[in-house]
Amino acid sequence: MYKNFEFSILQDCLKKIREEKPMVLHFTNYVTMDLGANCVLAVGGSYMLSFTTKDLEELICKSESLVINIGTLDSSFANLCIQAVKMAKTHNKPVVFDPVGAGATEFRASISRDLMPYVDVVKGNAGEIIALAYGKNQSKGVDSLSGPKEAQKYAQEISKKYRCIVVVTGDVDYITYEDRWTQVPFGVPLMTSVVGMGCSLASIIGTFIPVLEDKFESTVSAVRYFAMCGNIAFSKAQSPGQFRTFFVDTLHEADFDHMMCLLPSVEI
Repeated sequence: MYKNFEFSILQDCLKKIREEKPMVLHFTNYVTMDLGANCVLAVGGSYMLSFTTKDLEELICKSESLVINIGTLDSSFANLCIQAVKMAKTHNKPVVFDPVGAGATEFRASISRDLMPYVDVVKGNAGEIIALAYGKNQSKGVDSLSGPKEAQKYAQEISKKYRCIVVVTGDVDYITYEDRWTQVPFGVPLMTSVVGMGCSLASIIGTFIPVLEDKFESTVSAVRYFAMCGNIAFSKAQSPGQFRTFFVDTLHEADFDHMMCLLPSVEI
């Protein structure tokens, strides 16, 4: 297992983000781009969105990372994503991939598998991760019908096959890379009542990943920060709408004292 989490690494990541303001280029879905953009800005990053190949190389050269999200997928967008990840690899820019609904249809699963050889981090729910490894439909819409524990062995297989970090989301998130793995608690019910929370996690990972040389460390820090902020927002909110607002505010506030208080009571 991965060593015990060092809270100072998370703090260092956020400090570097706010100093360096990494630009995160997104090829993402129409439904959730607003929340993702606000989350990136809240932590201190810079958000860029594109749907064309005309300035693709210029944008990739100017960005620090690339986030691909196939939530609203068609053939044209799929081809654009494939060009983008190949170009990102050429220019040594890290790629974060969110295979939204990969377990729902074979088309989505097929496109996802085409993108995987170019990915540094893949983040999905259990059904999506199982579909990447097994090719079997395991989700309904974008919601998983499988639990994170069921997906752990598939996550390990994917990580070894593609030499990438795999994040399986759920009540307890599971993160693995080669012989390293860890779990992140703090999941709260209202997260599943706000469209775009999972997509926004990919955006936050894309913001954190350029600021550390160790991509596993930066990914773990991103997932932890996201989950802890969700836990704090949940303590204040009484409805999904309130939770969404409190969550973005909490990302911005960086209340480390509150987060430190969470560790003894919720840590696994």
